[in-house]
Amino acid sequence: MASVLNEPVYRVKEYSKLNRLYAETEQQREVLDVSMKQIFVEFPCFNGGVLGMWTTTRMGIEIGSQAEIEFESELKKEESQGYRILKKKSRTLKRLNDMIGEELEAFNSAQSNYRFELLTQYGMNNVRGVHSIDGQLYVSLRAEPERNEEELEPIDYKEYLSFYINAKTQEDSK
Repeated sequence: MASVLNEPVYRVKEYSKLNRLYAETEQQREVLDVSMKQIFVEFPCFNGGVLGMWTTTRMGIEIGSQAEIEFESELKKEESQGYRILKKKSRTLKRLNDMIGEELEAFNSAQSNYRFELLTQYGMNNVRGVHSIDGQLYVSLRAEPERNEEELEPIDYKEYLSFYINAKTQEDSK
């Protein structure tokens, strides 16, 4: 769970476009997670953060992992965020795209739409943070919303903190 948001905090109303886009992103994340499990069955060495994925053409293997040694011939020398990138003609990259390519593109598209809507509606420099508690989206803004305020409901900070603490406690007990 994300760290606690700063005041002021707003609850994003259920009917809002932002909430709908967030729900679509989460739905695509669930579909992607199912596909990832299939990858870990076929490539157990990729489990535990060894496989980095950004787009269908940009996937990599964690530097220093056993998988890096195993797939050395399929990796570029290029490093990115602690990963070596798979070559475009790599058999492994092609197999990963067959297994997860459509799901990854759908997730990236949904996530981009959500982020664009968030920053467009409330301002790139105005959004401090966002997270979800029990499926409810909360946003922290630096200043009062100038537009689309009808989609936000101000929430008492103590009430928000109690939701956060309850959700964190439930998460920790799992």
